[in-house]
Amino acid sequence: MKVFILVFAGRIPTGSHPCDASIRRGQHGGFPRLFQHWLTIMARQPAHEIRRGLIVVRIWHRRSRKSPGYSTSIVRLYRNGTDWKESSRFEPGDIPVVRLALDAAFVWMLTNQESSFP
Repeated sequence: MKVFILVFAGRIPTGSHPCDASIRRGQHGGFPRLFQHWLTIMARQPAHEIRRGLIVVRIWHRRSRKSPGYSTSIVRLYRNGTDWKESSRFEPGDIPVVRLALDAAFVWMLTNQESSFP
């Protein structure tokens, strides 16, 4: 699990974004609001990621009062020139690899379910 700590030395960093002037004036709540936004972004990190070749299964925490648990997303990596991109479409040869990755994700979710969600 990656943990990032965001530290400001007395002032909120600003740039050329249109909201920067209102942040300096305190209209958006200043530092607490900006820090809350940062935490929201960091909370979107997957709980676990499984790779099998070009197939990636990401396991996400699903936070709900009624039924906490996990959800998954599956993508296939491909290269477009020099850039790596993701696709949710799979070729027939990808199906066995997708099955293996989903099996590994299912095992991970079962083994980590009790420790993560009391």
